[in-house]
Amino acid sequence: MRPLKLEMNYFGPHRDAVIDFTTFTEGDSSLFLISGDTGAGKTTIFDGMTYALFGTGTSSREPEAMRSDFATGKEETSVSFTFEHNGKIYRVMRKPKQWLETRKKNSDKLVESKGEVSFSELDSSTGTEIGEGYSKKTEVNRVINELLGLTPEQFRQIILLPQNDFRKFLSAKSDSKEEILRNLFGTELYATFTNQLKERQSHSKKERENVEKKLTGLLDNIAWGEDYASKLEECRTQLEQINLLDEKIKETEIQLDQSRTRFTEVKKRQVTLSERYQQAELIKAQEEELCQLKDKLTRLKTEQPVIESEREKLEQLTFAQGMQETVQRIEENGVRLEKIKKAVSEKRVVEGQLQEKNGLLTTQEKELATQEITKSNWEKELEELKMKLKPAALQKVELTNDVTNTTQKSAEVKDAIGKLEASLTHYHDEEKELKDKQLNLEGCQEKLVVLKEQELKWHEVNQLLVQLAQVDDESKALESEINLLKSDKEQAGIRQDKANQLLKERQSKRQELMIAQLRHELHEGEACLVCGATEHPNLDKKVTELSDADLKQAFLELEIAQDDAGKKATELTLLETKTSEKIAQLEELSEMYAQNITKLNQRYEQFKEVWNSQFKEDILPEQANAEKVKAIFETVRMNLEKDRLEHTTISKRLDELTLSISKVSTDLSTLKGEKKGIDEKQEELSTKLTTLTKEYPSLQSLEVIESREKELVTFIDNYNQSVEELKVKKQAVLTELANISGELTSLDIQYKECELVIESDANTLEEQLQQNKFKLNREQLLELIQALKRGALTECSSRITKYQTEYDETLSRIEVLEKAKVNRESIDLEVLTAQKAEVDAQVEQLLKETSNLETAVSTLKGNQERLNTLMKQYATKAEEYQELDELVLAVTGKNKLNLTLERYVLQSFLMEVLHYANDHYIGQLTNGRYQFQLKREKASFANRTGLEIDVFDQDTNEARSTDTLSGGESFIAALSIALSLAEVVQAKSGGVKIDALFIDEGFGSLDQETLEKSMTALEEIGNTGRMVGVISHVTEMKTRIPQQLLIQKEGNGRSRVTTKLA
Repeated sequence: MRPLKLEMNYFGPHRDAVIDFTTFTEGDSSLFLISGDTGAGKTTIFDGMTYALFGTGTSSREPEAMRSDFATGKEETSVSFTFEHNGKIYRVMRKPKQWLETRKKNSDKLVESKGEVSFSELDSSTGTEIGEGYSKKTEVNRVINELLGLTPEQFRQIILLPQNDFRKFLSAKSDSKEEILRNLFGTELYATFTNQLKERQSHSKKERENVEKKLTGLLDNIAWGEDYASKLEECRTQLEQINLLDEKIKETEIQLDQSRTRFTEVKKRQVTLSERYQQAELIKAQEEELCQLKDKLTRLKTEQPVIESEREKLEQLTFAQGMQETVQRIEENGVRLEKIKKAVSEKRVVEGQLQEKNGLLTTQEKELATQEITKSNWEKELEELKMKLKPAALQKVELTNDVTNTTQKSAEVKDAIGKLEASLTHYHDEEKELKDKQLNLEGCQEKLVVLKEQELKWHEVNQLLVQLAQVDDESKALESEINLLKSDKEQAGIRQDKANQLLKERQSKRQELMIAQLRHELHEGEACLVCGATEHPNLDKKVTELSDADLKQAFLELEIAQDDAGKKATELTLLETKTSEKIAQLEELSEMYAQNITKLNQRYEQFKEVWNSQFKEDILPEQANAEKVKAIFETVRMNLEKDRLEHTTISKRLDELTLSISKVSTDLSTLKGEKKGIDEKQEELSTKLTTLTKEYPSLQSLEVIESREKELVTFIDNYNQSVEELKVKKQAVLTELANISGELTSLDIQYKECELVIESDANTLEEQLQQNKFKLNREQLLELIQALKRGALTECSSRITKYQTEYDETLSRIEVLEKAKVNRESIDLEVLTAQKAEVDAQVEQLLKETSNLETAVSTLKGNQERLNTLMKQYATKAEEYQELDELVLAVTGKNKLNLTLERYVLQSFLMEVLHYANDHYIGQLTNGRYQFQLKREKASFANRTGLEIDVFDQDTNEARSTDTLSGGESFIAALSIALSLAEVVQAKSGGVKIDALFIDEGFGSLDQETLEKSMTALEEIGNTGRMVGVISHVTEMKTRIPQQLLIQKEGNGRSRVTTKLA
């Protein structure tokens, strides 16, 4: 992916910035400078690209907050980014949520505009849109993700390199590097995996221990019995106890089989005895039953006369049941006859009342006929009221009300005109007062912009103070280190002197031993091996005889003394070299401290000059780390914000006053015209009212006329209603009289029919009573019918049936039992009972014994099964714990390399970064002198190393720490690491290659030599064709880099973007 063009409208400090990146890639080098004052909006360029691609803001601001502070409601914020990818050109545009004026005319109301987004492919030659476009946020985000495969954070890490951070990374300890690399490569999952493994290991250990406890508890709870006590003591392991349990189960099963056999035999005998016992009990019961049945038969024979009486009563009840319907019909018709008599009497009374009412209605009809003339006079009077008097009275009321209303309205309009004139005067006075206040508050917005700039400048001053403190701390640390080195060097000198002295003593001793050996081997007349003389004057002196072992020991001690002296000399030389290097570093830090002091004074003077010209509060350098500075900036900001808000409020109020004055003036003119029309209408109404009064001098009020009208209408309506009601009532009475006459005739017919039916039923009843065999009279028949109603027939029939059934069953059972007595065997029940009790006791005992053995076998087998299951579980848990324990030891650094899993993964990533840097950057930028390598030091679990970086110096053919690099070399090394990290992170994230790089480096802190080397390195990278933008405001870089993107402040929070080419 390669940036082509970025357009920002009212985004941050940029009003309508257009950046064409293609202008920086047309020459031989793609290196260009991004220059501008602090706070001008250099990094906003990357915010714009990130927002356009991903729709996200920075870590501290949402996209809505990036809208320019100076943008008005008519000016819309938008960002458009055009880029090339895989030979195709794309453009993405986004607009954040913002408050804009409505499009309605004469309306300054602000409404929230929803965010917009669009994405399209462009024709490479014409720049017009081609292919399918997208305008939904989810679609655009999906397409961007498919094209680039990067998150916003990864994109910023790849395209923007904060060099200072990587210089710190270069020499940081492994723990610090681990945090940085973890964020870049996302290896948190390895640390999480390690913690999860530890938790699983702990959980697995608890599970194994729990299974072991269950196993021990189960073995302890087994009922072994006294027979197995000695065998149990001989068991040394749980496995031996389990084998012993198997032996006990087999023995118990044998006992169970024997018990079951004995139980079967005794059970057979019990069954035989039970059958004979049941037979004996049956014979005894039958004999007892026979005696009881004979007694019962005798009792039943004595009850036969009562049953015969019941049978006669049953016949009478049956006869009464046949006559019951006739008797009931006679009673019902008698009741009906009485009801008809009563109804006839009631109808006769009603008929008399209706005839009397008819006479009264006839009298009222005659009276109403005499009032017809009065009704006619009422109608004439009502006609005159409606046609003449009421309209005239109504017109008079309307004219009177109109005159009153116009008079009142004229007074109201006059009062309103007075109020509007007073309001107009008040508005003019308020407008003058607010304009004076507004004039005093001018410039607060500009001061807010200056305050933001000054905060950034003060941050630079504060950073210099922090750097000075760091340099001072490093200088003190170096001084302490140098003093320690000098002390070590002094001690090393003493140790070297002692070693040299010991060497001389060993050399002298060796010489003495060699001379003594030569003297011992020298004989008179033989030439001396040293001087060649044949005369030996001291030959007679006594010489101690030496062995070969003494000579070897002397030579060995001399060799050891020589090695020790050489080592002490080397140690002293190394200490002198290291002391010289540290002194040189201290001098370099002292020079850097002096340079920073000069920069601090310059920056503070620049800050102070602007600050004192704008603000009253004092800020001194020694306040840099105090809360007071923050409070001062906050106080000034709050005061300016308060003034800005007040200025905005006044502006809005002035606009409101202008509208109010215009409206009041218009309303005042309208009201004056309205009052003139009201006065003219009032005069016209008064003339009409005078004319009407002359025409009807005795005209009563409208209320009186309407009251008389209602009264006449009521009289007429009441008369007409009375006539109609009288007609209706008389017709109703006549109708009711006719109906009553018809009903009386019908009742007379019903009465005669009912008498005939009663007479016929009574004759039939008398005939039946005379013909029955019991010669019952009517009273006896009625008693029997009442008994039937109480259920006497059913009760009598049931008693007879029950007696006969019981008699027949008893007689039949006696015959059966008598036949059974013939040829029956005699059994002694007492002897049989004793035998049965003995066998039952044996069965119960054997059943209990067998049940106990079955329970024992079942319990033992259940324990055995549980033990086997627990043993399998224990083996599984033990194996699982062993595997987890070995795995935890491996991933937590307790291994041959002493590296944790995450650090091992990070080390492989870092090795890949270093290899990439060696192949592409560090060797090329240092003319093959340096190569990166991991420090060749075996990590220890306690030290947690493994990520330290060394450089191999080809000139000295040895590896050394990155701390020993000079400033320029350190910059080149850090730049190589940064570029390589960006490439590797890009490859690991699966994203596309970004053919653009922006370096945000504090070049102002570099000396001339380092700056020269840095520029050379950057130019070589730019010559490869990759777009490289350097963010800096250092003067030397402006001279060295001809292609420049300049961002200049215009005041009021605005910035302007211009391009300078070679």
